[in-house]
Amino acid sequence: MAIIEVNLPSGYIFDPEALNDLRNVTHFKRQELKHQNKKLDIYFDFIPKDPETCIYVEAMRSFKVGKTSSAIVRVYDYYETSRKAMESYTVPEVNFCEICKDTRDCDQQNCVD
Repeated sequence: MAIIEVNLPSGYIFDPEALNDLRNVTHFKRQELKHQNKKLDIYFDFIPKDPETCIYVEAMRSFKVGKTSSAIVRVYDYYETSRKAMESYTVPEVNFCEICKDTRDCDQQNCVD
């Protein structure tokens, strides 16, 4: 069994309804949302080398975060955890004025670096 673990950066969550298409992926077994929909574990019977397996998951911004840190995607063998791969990714940064634009006197709060 293989697992793809997708972690999201601060301010993003998975929409459970948008994950229904995962059931159509070859060798898909099940999925688990964790940490208030901020982490997704996708279980497979196995992931073949050929043909390449591509998984598309969509996340949505639940609130605006100015400086998000990178997030990690891990792929590993459930029974032989030394067989693993990991990659980090980032999302586009949010302009600080976009965060406080609805606040009265935003420019006086020095929200822009």
